[in-house]
Amino acid sequence: MKLFYLLTLLGMSLVLSPLSAQVIHVLYGDLKPGQQKILDRVFKPRLEDLKALEQVSKVIQKPKATNLDLMEALRSPESIGVIFLGHPAIKTKGVFPDKKIIHGYLMDADGRYLPKEILSGANPQLKFLSIMTCHESAVLPLYLNSLPDHVQYYKSPTHHIDGLANPLYEFTSFYSTPEILDKVLNDFNKRKYDDFKLLSNPKVGTLKI
Repeated sequence: MKLFYLLTLLGMSLVLSPLSAQVIHVLYGDLKPGQQKILDRVFKPRLEDLKALEQVSKVIQKPKATNLDLMEALRSPESIGVIFLGHPAIKTKGVFPDKKIIHGYLMDADGRYLPKEILSGANPQLKFLSIMTCHESAVLPLYLNSLPDHVQYYKSPTHHIDGLANPLYEFTSFYSTPEILDKVLNDFNKRKYDDFKLLSNPKVGTLKI
């Protein structure tokens, strides 16, 4: 009888353990050394606040993240949140001050472009996403158009050095990146995600190419 009880508990743990993991992924793509130093100082220590949330089992950081790392984080059935910090490669035309961005793509740590449909692979249990990059009003529409409706998007803090709306002069304030964590924490503390239920047999997202 005791053996049956132990085997039953073991079987339940094997079934429940994958479902109990609720993971937030923080990925660092192509960043300048100065940006990384700022993040190390003001952003990374605040990740401890995410780890303290009762709804989160762990926060996984991935330095030098690649396309594959981001796809795996989005598609993993354990992922409830993904934060990507990167830098775009942009192509411009014209001359100052009316110079315009023709297109811009986010890059991974190996300098490869992120496919613009990469967010379409988000798993059905993903609750939120944030992408921190400069020139976001020109870059992010390429990506956010493929973000599934069920995922909450948190916009990163930005500023314009010329005071105008030209995205070429729009930069992410890396000193202000903890504001994203404040928004996430606030929503969790307000029980915004209380309706979140882990699926017993989740399907991975459908990735478009």
